[in-house]
Amino acid sequence: MNEFLKVFKGLFENPFTLGLAAFPIALSIYEFNRYIEPNSQGSLLKAIFLFLVGVAVSTSSTIVSDIWKAKKPSIANWFIEKIDTFQLWLTDRFQSKYYQNLAYDCESYKTEGLKTGESITLDLAKVFVSLTVARETPENISAALIPSQNTTEDLDFWEILAQNYKQSNLLQIAIIAPPGAGKTTMLRHIALAYARNAQRRQHPKAPQLIPVLLELRNEEIQKEILSKDPPTLADLIQEQTWVKKLEPPRNWFKNRIDKGKCLIMLDGLDEVADLVQRQKVSKWVNEQMRGCSCIFICTSRPYGYRSAPIERVKLVLEIKPFNLKQVERFIQQFISQRDFSHDWNSLPSDRRTGKQRSETTNNRDSSQYLIEQIKQDASLRAMAVNPLLLRLIVTVYCSRGTLPSYRVDLYERICDILLERIERRQDNNRDISPLLKERQIQKVLQTLALGLMKGDTPRGKTTLFTLLEGRALIENRLKDIAGENIESSSFFKDIDALTGLLMEREKGVWQFPHKSFQEYLAALEIRDKPENLTLLTYNLDDSWWEETIRFYAVEKDADAIVKRALAQSTAKSLALAYACVVTEEAPVSSGLRKELTGKLEAGLASEDWETFRLAASVQVIQRIKKFIQVNDKLAVDYSGYVTNAEYQLFLEANFKSPVSFFNRRSVEERSPSQGAEATSSVEYGDPKAPVLGISSEDAHAFCDWLTIHYLPNELSEGTIRYRVISNEEIQSHRIAKDKELENRGGIRLVRQHSQDIIPFLSYRRITPPNHPLQCRAIGLLRGKYHPSSPNLFRKGQIVATDGTIIDTVLLGRVLRTARKLDLSKNQIWVVFPRTRSRKRSHTDSPYLHVQIKGVKAPQYHRSTLNNTDLLATVDEDIWKIDSFSVRGIVINQNPQRGYIMVEIKTNPYHPGREAQSFELRLEGRLPSDVVGTFWNFRVERRKYKLVIRECFRP
Repeated sequence: MNEFLKVFKGLFENPFTLGLAAFPIALSIYEFNRYIEPNSQGSLLKAIFLFLVGVAVSTSSTIVSDIWKAKKPSIANWFIEKIDTFQLWLTDRFQSKYYQNLAYDCESYKTEGLKTGESITLDLAKVFVSLTVARETPENISAALIPSQNTTEDLDFWEILAQNYKQSNLLQIAIIAPPGAGKTTMLRHIALAYARNAQRRQHPKAPQLIPVLLELRNEEIQKEILSKDPPTLADLIQEQTWVKKLEPPRNWFKNRIDKGKCLIMLDGLDEVADLVQRQKVSKWVNEQMRGCSCIFICTSRPYGYRSAPIERVKLVLEIKPFNLKQVERFIQQFISQRDFSHDWNSLPSDRRTGKQRSETTNNRDSSQYLIEQIKQDASLRAMAVNPLLLRLIVTVYCSRGTLPSYRVDLYERICDILLERIERRQDNNRDISPLLKERQIQKVLQTLALGLMKGDTPRGKTTLFTLLEGRALIENRLKDIAGENIESSSFFKDIDALTGLLMEREKGVWQFPHKSFQEYLAALEIRDKPENLTLLTYNLDDSWWEETIRFYAVEKDADAIVKRALAQSTAKSLALAYACVVTEEAPVSSGLRKELTGKLEAGLASEDWETFRLAASVQVIQRIKKFIQVNDKLAVDYSGYVTNAEYQLFLEANFKSPVSFFNRRSVEERSPSQGAEATSSVEYGDPKAPVLGISSEDAHAFCDWLTIHYLPNELSEGTIRYRVISNEEIQSHRIAKDKELENRGGIRLVRQHSQDIIPFLSYRRITPPNHPLQCRAIGLLRGKYHPSSPNLFRKGQIVATDGTIIDTVLLGRVLRTARKLDLSKNQIWVVFPRTRSRKRSHTDSPYLHVQIKGVKAPQYHRSTLNNTDLLATVDEDIWKIDSFSVRGIVINQNPQRGYIMVEIKTNPYHPGREAQSFELRLEGRLPSDVVGTFWNFRVERRKYKLVIRECFRP
C-alpha cells in the first residue's frame, strides 16, 4: 500500500493537480483496498485499469495544467491528506483512536503552570505562531527569560524535520531554551499537526510519522524510568494510563519504533528536579536512542541540559526570541481567537457569524492599539520577545480592554501571576511553597533588587550575582519573614524553578529575567523604605537609576525628583523629571509642575547660551525617547522634524562659537560640510520650529553627531545609528508636516538597528580643527586589545603591530562595542595619547599609554574615505596608522635631551567653563623662543615615543 501511495503522490507533485483524473484514481484506490482486505471481492486488474485511465486523463490535460499550476501544491496536499486519513480509517482503528485522544489533549492553548484567570479555551492551531530556531552549543544558549538576539541564523523547525528524516546521523535533536520560550507549546503543536494529519500544511515534505509526546515532568513517567527495572520506550508509551484505555494491540508501538515510524518527543528534562535523577533519566533516554531510527526531540532549559546532557544528541537547537512580526501575528491571532471563543461560549442568540466577526473592526483595532503600545515602550518590547511574557501582556490587555495606565500596574499584574504559580504547585521537595505567601516572597525579591541596584556586592552595581552574594543580600530579610525555616540558597532555586522571576544565567550566576523587573522591585522597596529615597534624588544623571526613578515617581509621587532636578539643573536630570511628570503622568504638586515646564519653555527663548543649551538638550533627549519601533531594525520619529534649537546644539559642537540667531527670518550661517569659512543659507526662527534649508551632507553630519552623543541608552553603542528618513520610508510613515516640509531641507529621523554597522558607529571621526587655537591630542593605533581580565575589561593593553605593548583604558561607551569585537584580530583604535615617566625604572624616559575613544574595523579604513554618506571631511594626515595630531601650548623644552612638553587644554573656549589640561611629551627640537606659544604638531609613534614629524604655528 505504501509503495502504491508513493506512485500516486508523485503524480500530484510532477504534472499538475489531477482534475478529472481524481475520480478514476480514487476508484482505483478503493478497488485496491478491497483487494488487499481479507475476505474481499476486489480485483487487482480492475484497480490497475482504473489507475491507468486516471494517468491518461492527467497527462493529456496540459492546458488545464497551466491554469491550475499555481494551486498545485495545496490541492495535491489536500488530496494526499484525505487519502492518508481514509487509509488510516480502513487499516488501523487503534491509530485513529490514538490520534483523536492526542489531538484532544493538545488542541487547547495553554502555558505550563500558568494561571491567567481566563475562563475560555483557545485553539492552539489558531493561536500558535511558528517559532524559529538556530543551531547552537548548550554552553552558549542563554538562560535569560528575555535573551538577546545574538544570532543571525533563522531556521524553520519543520524544514529541519523534513531534512533530518533522510539523515540517520541527525535524528536526535535537543531543543534548549529559557523559561517561557515556547518549548512545550512547540512540541504540542507538532503533536497536534500529526494527530490531525495536517503536517503537510506545515511543510510539503514533512515525513509521515506517528507522534509520541512524553512529558518528563509527569510523576508516573519519572517513577517508571527511575525504577530498578526501567521499561523500554515502547513499553513506557504503551503503559501510560490514557493509552492503556484505548486497548492498543500488543507490540503496536514496538513494531513502529523498530521501523523508525515514530516521532518521539520528550518534554522537560530540566523539570526532573533532583540532579541525580535527572542524570538517570538522561541516561535512559540515551539508551533508547541506541540503534533506533526514529527521530527524537528532547526539550530542556539550559541549566537542566548542561547538568545532564544526552550523549547521542547530534543536533542542539535554541528557540529564538520573537521578532516584531511574530509579536504582531501572535497578538492578532490571540485576540481574534479569544473573540471567537467568547462568541461560542455566549448564548446562541448573541453569537455573531463568521462574516460578522470578520466585518467588525473591534478586534483588529484592538490588536493594532496594543501593538502600537508595545512598539512605543522599550520595556514592553523587551518583554514581548518571550512568548510567556507576551501572553501575560495580552491577557492583561484583554481583561481590561487596555494596558494599565501606568507601567507599574502592568508589572504588578505580571509579578502577581508569576508568583501565584508558587502557591498552586504542591511539591514536597520545594522549601518555600508551604512557608511563604506570594507577597512575602516579593518583599524578599525587593530587598535583593535594591541591593543589586545599590551595588552591595563585590561586583558593584550589577544585574548578576552569585549564590553567595545573593544570600548575603536577602539573609536578614528572609529571617525576619520566615525565621530559620528556609535556606536562602533554596529560595533562589525555588523562585527560578517555579516562577521564572529569577534564573540561573550560567552555573552559579543568577539574575532577574530583565533589568526592568529588578528596577521595578527596587522602586517598590524604596517606596516601602523612604530612607532610601536619596538613592534616587542624588542619581538623576546616572542612567543606571533612570527606570527605577520613573517607577518610583508613578508609584509614589514625583515631588522629590522634580525638586532635585530643578536644583541640579542638568539636561539629564531635567529631562528625566519632565518624563516622569509628562510622559509617565506621575503625581506632582501643581507648583512644581508649573516651575518645571516654565523653566524649559523659558530656556529655549533665553539669550544666555548655557540656559538655552540646557533646554535644547532636554528637547533632544525627549525626541529620542519618542521613537516608535516599526520593525526589528527600524524605529521612526513620528514627533516631527528636527528643530532650530536642536540643530543649534550641533552647530555649537562643530564650531564652539554659540550664535544667538533666533527670532530672525533668515541668517547666513556656517555649514559644517564646507568648513568654518563657507556659508550656506539656512532658515531660522522659532527655536521650537523645524530647521529648514539644510543640505543633504549637513543633515547626514547632524545624524552622525546625534548617533555619537545621544544614544537611547548605554547598551546601544555600536548597534544603532540615526539617519535621515528615506523617500520610501516617508510614504510608509507619513506625518502631517511631511507635505509642507519634506522638500524644504528639513530633517526627519529614523533610528536603524543592525549589528552590521558596529564598525562605523563605534568610530569617532577625526575631523579637522574647528578653531585656530583648538587643543587636542588624538590619533590612530593598530593592534590587538587584551583586557586585564574578564571582570576588568575596561583596563588592558594594546599589542601594536610592531610588538609594542601599550597600557590602555577604554573610555565610556566604546566599552560596549569592544566587547563585541573579535579581539584576536588587529583593530584600528581611535586613541588619546598620554605620556608619563617610568618611575619604576628610575628614569625620565617617556612612557606612552593611551585612552581608547573609538574603534574602526580595518576593512572600513581607506575603502570608505570617499563615501560622504558615512564620513565627513577628515584630516588626511591623521589617517595614517601610528600618526597623531597634537595641538597645544609649549610649556617646556629640553634641547640637551631632545624633547618638549606640550600643555593640552580641554574645552577652553566655552564661556563659564573651567578648562582642564594635561601635559604630553614629544621627542624633537624647536626654536629657542617657543615656550608659551601655541603649536600644531604632526606626530608619529616609534615604540613608546611620540616623535615630531612636522610642526608649525597656526
